[in-house]
Amino acid sequence: MASQRPAQWTGKYPPEGPADWIADGHVTCNVQCSGGKCDLRMVDVRLDTLPQGLPWSTIGPRLACKECGVAGSVHIVPNWHDKTKHVRAVHEATGKRETSLCGSSRINSPRRRQA
Repeated sequence: MASQRPAQWTGKYPPEGPADWIADGHVTCNVQCSGGKCDLRMVDVRLDTLPQGLPWSTIGPRLACKECGVAGSVHIVPNWHDKTKHVRAVHEATGKRETSLCGSSRINSPRRRQA
């Protein structure tokens, strides 16, 4: 599909680049289209698959939505849930390996009635 002009775009990208986010312990980032009629499509992208020597201000305009074809109209944020250094620090501080950073492995489970 041919590239289209963004309908809405702030013109701002995060500072730094993928290499800096990897150094901070992130593994993936979330990229959300904000320029087409694709219902704000979101995808997670592995940071190690992106150019490491370029800032987001150079990478962002090159990203195009596969659904609507709009290039550059993206919102990029790191995925905090997969930040390896943070998870490791929580495990070391608590001495436990929780299945959730919230401290409860039943966070998505329905509540059980007490008898």
